[in-house]
Amino acid sequence: TIEYYGKTTDIGVRVIEAVPDVTDGKFVAEVISETECYIREVYESAIINGTLTIPETIQGYTVTGMETWLLNEFTGLRVINLPLSFNSFSTYTFYGCDDLERVNVAEGHKKYTSYNGIVYNKAETEIVFCPLSFRGELYIPAGVTSFDGTVLQALGNAISVVIHDDNKEFKYEELWEEAKEIFVNVAKSLRTVDVPAKK
Repeated sequence: TIEYYGKTTDIGVRVIEAVPDVTDGKFVAEVISETECYIREVYESAIINGTLTIPETIQGYTVTGMETWLLNEFTGLRVINLPLSFNSFSTYTFYGCDDLERVNVAEGHKKYTSYNGIVYNKAETEIVFCPLSFRGELYIPAGVTSFDGTVLQALGNAISVVIHDDNKEFKYEELWEEAKEIFVNVAKSLRTVDVPAKK
């Protein structure tokens, strides 16, 4: 069956009609379904005072993600704000954004959450992304019990480390030993908390 956005021809065959890219003057997005689009180009005018806010919709189409490596050409991009609709995210989404300090996820997102500009999965069992220029307090939730390159990178830039009181398995000393072999400045301050302050 060939689809034409729900319409049917006289002979009973549904036909797809090509939909051009949509734009709001700051973003260009490819339409990927009847209701959704995927950002494939960002204009410099979309970045205001070092902050890029991804829109929820473009011309009525819901923005669900963006191409990888799309922002690596922009210098001075320090903060990115993601809407609730943005559900296609990986370590490489903002790869190459050397000046990036924070990625903020809209409160109530179904798949992701963020603390101090670091992105976690909703269950808080994984650090999904840490900006390259992150500087601040690294929060280790109760569910994060192992570490990978993303955690090591976060530790390398962190001013302090906060581990949830319920996290009895995260081996901070082991992490510190590995991190100091890679980074000159690793977090020296460590404390535990019941619930972190969202920032």
